[in-house]
Amino acid sequence: MDLGDSFNPNYFSLPDILASHVRVPCKTEVPLMHFGFLDPALASEDLPANISTELPLWAAQVMSKANRKYVTAELPKLYKESYRDALKADPGVVDLNKMSPNFYQSGLHLSTLNHREAEEVGAILPTVLQVRLRSMADSFLYETKLKTADDENGVSGLKESHMDALEHKIFEDSKKSYKSLLSWLEKPATT
Repeated sequence: MDLGDSFNPNYFSLPDILASHVRVPCKTEVPLMHFGFLDPALASEDLPANISTELPLWAAQVMSKANRKYVTAELPKLYKESYRDALKADPGVVDLNKMSPNFYQSGLHLSTLNHREAEEVGAILPTVLQVRLRSMADSFLYETKLKTADDENGVSGLKESHMDALEHKIFEDSKKSYKSLLSWLEKPATT
């Protein structure tokens, strides 16, 4: 069983576990018994209704379902409309690693959240990845000396430090595949 990467919720996937621990702002709809530890300032064992707090994404998903609405979940700041607009304008300049090291995985989970903008979060992820993959391809070509900045009038590719975990894995896998291809092409033909 592969415990590594996952593009669907996977209990055993470390990237999936990290992605589902994004803090989600929530407001309690009903008193939550024995949840007072979420807000130590209250000095109460229970969390009263109408209190704003943050929950891990996995807990917000369960507690904000339509059939048992214990909390109303909001989107984390980096998935709100203003950030989505910045991503639509030019995804290549955004430092996804700084925003969220698991941007795509967390976004995938958020797209299933009981929230009015959840579908929009899910819709922007493929578009952002497509644009950034083109920039990653340029970065790869510069790194392997197949292309120079002069070829594009000084335009450079995506900085490796700005890539989130998924993009970094794709980039590293591409480099490994390219080295394997070169190694295979350099082998003498046997008949």
